[in-house]
Amino acid sequence: MPKQKRYKNLLKAAAAAHSSQDKSIAAANSSQDKSIAATNSSRDKSAASNASQVKSAASANFSRNKLAAAANFSRDKSVAAANFSRDKSAAAANSSQDKSATSNSSRDKLAASNSSRDKLTATNSSRDKSTTVASSSRDKSAASNSSEPSSVAPTISEHPSEPKRKRGRESKHYWTVDAIGM
Repeated sequence: MPKQKRYKNLLKAAAAAHSSQDKSIAAANSSQDKSIAATNSSRDKSAASNASQVKSAASANFSRNKLAAAANFSRDKSVAAANFSRDKSAAAANSSQDKSATSNSSRDKLAASNSSRDKLTATNSSRDKSTTVASSSRDKSAASNSSEPSSVAPTISEHPSEPKRKRGRESKHYWTVDAIGM
C-alpha cells in the first residue's frame, strides 16, 4: 500500500499541479483577456475621443464659418448702409443746389422784371416831362395869342424917357410848372 499511497499522493500532486497549472493558465487567460479588454476599451475610448475631437473640430469650423458669414453679412450691410447714406446725402445736396439755382434764376428774373419796370417808369417820367413841357409851351403860345393885339406899334416921340420896347409880344402872365419825376 505504500505504493498505492504514493500513487495517490502523486495523483494528488499531479492534480494539484494541474489545478495550479489550470489556475495559472486561467489567471493568465483572464489577465490576458482583461488586458485585451482594457486595450480594446482604451482603443474604443480613443476612437470615441477621436470622434469627439472630429465633432468638436467640425463644430468649431461650423461656428467659425457661421461667425465669419455673420461678420461678412454685417460688414456688407454696414457698407450698403454707408453707401445708401452717402448717395442720399449727395442727392439731397444736388437737390439743394438745384433749388438754389432755381431760386437764383427766379431772383434774376425778378431783377430783370424790376429793371424793366424801372425803365418803363423812367420812360413814363420822360414822357410826362415832355408832355408837361409841350403843354406848357402850348399854354404859353395860347396865352400870348389871346393877350394884347400885336398891331400896336411903339412910337418914339411920345415918351422919350421910357426905354424902347422890344419888338414882339410880351406877356405879364407867368406860369408855374411842377415837373413829375425822380
